[in-house]
Amino acid sequence: MVKNLYLIRHGQSMQNKVANCFSGSTDVSISEKGRQQAAELAGFFRDITIDEIYTSKLVRAIQTAKIIFGEERPLIQVEALREADFGEYEGRAFEKGDPDPVYQAWLHAADTLTFPGGDNMCERMEEYYEAVQNLMRETKAENVAIVSHRTSIRLFTAKVMGLPIQNFRNIPCDNCSVMKFRFDEETGEFALEYCNYRQGVR
Repeated sequence: MVKNLYLIRHGQSMQNKVANCFSGSTDVSISEKGRQQAAELAGFFRDITIDEIYTSKLVRAIQTAKIIFGEERPLIQVEALREADFGEYEGRAFEKGDPDPVYQAWLHAADTLTFPGGDNMCERMEEYYEAVQNLMRETKAENVAIVSHRTSIRLFTAKVMGLPIQNFRNIPCDNCSVMKFRFDEETGEFALEYCNYRQGVR
């Protein structure tokens, strides 16, 4: 059986309003613009039957899912669908030319990067991929939506596409964008159908 996975990034959060800000495990709400984005994306899913909806346990993902799919729809909250933990860098913002070694590794050498007090990027990639793969294997649903977070979604997509982890930040993943994957239950493999779809979302 082939299943459909719609991997959705949450709407703009209060921290997303700050350019180049590390917003990972910090539990912040979506902004008014984020609410508008989620309401706009809801139109895309009106003609798609989503059988199950999963989110991380972070409030910005939960809020986004409720706006897109409706307050009455049950949400399955899974800790492993969280965003990367940026440790001591949570909430910090950088200019692109900043020489900070951790920030430079983030830009150019994610394969070597462990955030002080936070996640190792290679481990986060594997953890997230395994969590989504297990979820898709175990569910009986044909059409699954997951509302999650940019870095984790990018890492997952890079692994599916066979890209070096150093290139994961080149994958576009805007607020309230959709990545659609096909999941082959027999092989356990994903195939990317489309990336960063957000028609009608401002």
